Amino acid sequence: MFCVSISHRLADISIRERLAFTDIEKTNFTISVSTYTNIIILSTCNRTELYSDRGDTKYILDKLCDFKDISLAELKNYVNIYEGDKGIKHLYRVACGIDSMLLGEDEILGQVKDAYYFANGIRDVGYELHTIFRGAITCAKKIKTDTRISKTSVSVGTLVGNMLAERGVKNVLVIGIRGKIGEISAKNIASHGIKVIGTSRMHSADKAMGHSSFDTVPYSERYAYIDKVDGVVSATSSPHYTLTYSRIIKHTDKPKIYIDLAVPRDIDEDIVNIDGSELYNIDHFKELAENNNKIKLREADRAELIIEEMTDNVIKELYFHSILKDMGNIRSNMEALGYERIIYKARDNMSFKEFKKFMDIFSKEK
Repeated sequence: MFCVSISHRLADISIRERLAFTDIEKTNFTISVSTYTNIIILSTCNRTELYSDRGDTKYILDKLCDFKDISLAELKNYVNIYEGDKGIKHLYRVACGIDSMLLGEDEILGQVKDAYYFANGIRDVGYELHTIFRGAITCAKKIKTDTRISKTSVSVGTLVGNMLAERGVKNVLVIGIRGKIGEISAKNIASHGIKVIGTSRMHSADKAMGHSSFDTVPYSERYAYIDKVDGVVSATSSPHYTLTYSRIIKHTDKPKIYIDLAVPRDIDEDIVNIDGSELYNIDHFKELAENNNKIKLREADRAELIIEEMTDNVIKELYFHSILKDMGNIRSNMEALGYERIIYKARDNMSFKEFKKFMDIFSKEK
């Protein structure tokens, strides 16, 4: 397996939004490469990653460039490629939040699960990707249970709520409140006693979410409520702006705090031309996240040990599966050699630690 990764580590939001995938795009891209490879696409605010079980990276890079209308020369400035064991370990680190902008954040595990289930819904992703992704999900759950890296976790939603509370905001419009990030943000904002109004494309969204305390209004009426709030948070998966400067100025000229958590971006940058208004996107929270991450670095070391162990387990499982078809020959060769020659061959071809571990398996009393 290998992974083509474009993430917050090398690419700012202007690049990430160009390379983000909608569900329709995931389906179309997966089908376009289906005769050549199985693939799982993970697309979040902070990363777009393509996991492939065969072929070569050049093929995937070329297909990605064609699909997203970007030159290979430009893309190479922002891409990391992880192959073989390193690709597996990278996925494990992603799933448990070690590679996240917010160290140990919880949302990424759900996003990895969603990417896996979505891809498998298009077509069976094959034994290798099944095994690797299931292992990554299991590893992330173990780390969450056995370490404190996710305890008192700080998500982007937490940071948004803290910012708005510190700025004295009283009322907030959350566009996309039914989405995962929108819902998390709304909960954290409301926890500070800030009144939340959410937009929804569905009726009775508050009941569906289980938050009867949130007022919800139709998405189509969002501009009518702009003048009634002090802050706006937008977190949709729309490929187009949810708020444009030309329409906002028809409804209000009051300064507000606008927070855009979407990739591609939801809010027209010209909004800052309204005197006193401020606009923050997802990358603004990177510095805040780095301060939070320092607290969790010790737990991250423990998580890395778990990742090493569980990555090794899945690599062994994949290798064992690959040699099952040769078990007959292996058995015949071992029987022909006899146990003494097997022991001497092991001694001559293994390190001391490997050889000792091999002999310990058989030297202990049954």
